[in-house]
Amino acid sequence: MPIFFRKNAMTLTELIIASVLMGIMMVGLVSVDLAVRSSRATATADTAVAIQTQAAMLRITNDAMKAVGNSSNPGVSSAAGFLCFRHDTDNDPNTFSGDTWVCYDKDGNDIDRCTPPVPEHCTLSSIGYESVLLGKTSDFTYNFFLDSTTKKLYVDISMTNRFDTTVAAHPITNPDYTISTHVSPPGHGY
Repeated sequence: MPIFFRKNAMTLTELIIASVLMGIMMVGLVSVDLAVRSSRATATADTAVAIQTQAAMLRITNDAMKAVGNSSNPGVSSAAGFLCFRHDTDNDPNTFSGDTWVCYDKDGNDIDRCTPPVPEHCTLSSIGYESVLLGKTSDFTYNFFLDSTTKKLYVDISMTNRFDTTVAAHPITNPDYTISTHVSPPGHGY
């Protein structure tokens, strides 16, 4: 049998089928890569918002726990959109005149903190002004009350944040992250 009749090469049909199979595999790999990158980016944004929200709430809770006062002169004040806690900075538990206030104010989508001598809105010119959470807060609520049964002051604080507050909340692309706490300052008497 002559040498040129041996069949060692692929036919055109086999080459086309092999090319189509390679193309299908490449499309599959590219789509998996894009899906993994997309989910990682979403998870990263969600995680960042969750961590920032928890850090801001921890800061507010720590200041709430340091509040001093009594039933006739509460160490917590709220009015017109800001929440303040009185701290005993002069180490004199008999008088509140030398104490300072730590105030939290929701300004747009930011939560600001300041340390004025009296409860007030935090502005750029406020004493000790700083932004605790920038551009993420969609809701910041609080309530405090003196419980005559337990003889304690209770502060309820809740905040809702999202990655992009200019866009409506969406469970996958822009989810809300809500955290709440219930605090009873130990330095607050009845």
